[in-house]
Amino acid sequence: LSSKEILRDLVLISRFTKKIRVYSSEDAEAVLPEARKLNMQVHYGMWLSGDPENNKREIALAKKLIPEYYATISSVIVGNEVLLRGDLEIGELIEIIRDFKVLLAEQEKITPMRYHQPRVTTAEIWNLWIVYPELAQEVDFINIHVLPYWEKIKAEEFVPYFKNIYNEVTTAFPTKRVT
Repeated sequence: LSSKEILRDLVLISRFTKKIRVYSSEDAEAVLPEARKLNMQVHYGMWLSGDPENNKREIALAKKLIPEYYATISSVIVGNEVLLRGDLEIGELIEIIRDFKVLLAEQEKITPMRYHQPRVTTAEIWNLWIVYPELAQEVDFINIHVLPYWEKIKAEEFVPYFKNIYNEVTTAFPTKRVT
């Protein structure tokens, strides 16, 4: 999409929300300038995979964009279901999360945020947070994915199912915000 098309789409979206999520640094590079024009906040997702060279490029671009658009970034999501897919080992993911927490702490010293400071997390299916409790200790908040289709949960059973999952995760990690 062109920057004009992205801006048009964001104007439409901004009628309903002031926050959006992107899934890669390439997406962020295109969306962040337009989101900033509309005072929208972006959950900056990085697409990490099993390809170390692609990951290096993704991380390098994120490290370039985050300082430039710091005030527009609501959170940094290091990877999307990389443990579920087996693309990274838990230790590798934690190392990258720690690296971005340092980057954001340094950026906060340069550009103090009045109302929010971008926080670092990763996005995984809910049960992997239980399997890897050390992951929860590394992130600022827990970002769970609940996938009723893949877990074969009927639509009419979803709400109680979700409440149960949410309760399980919040009970396991009472000091962490769960989103």
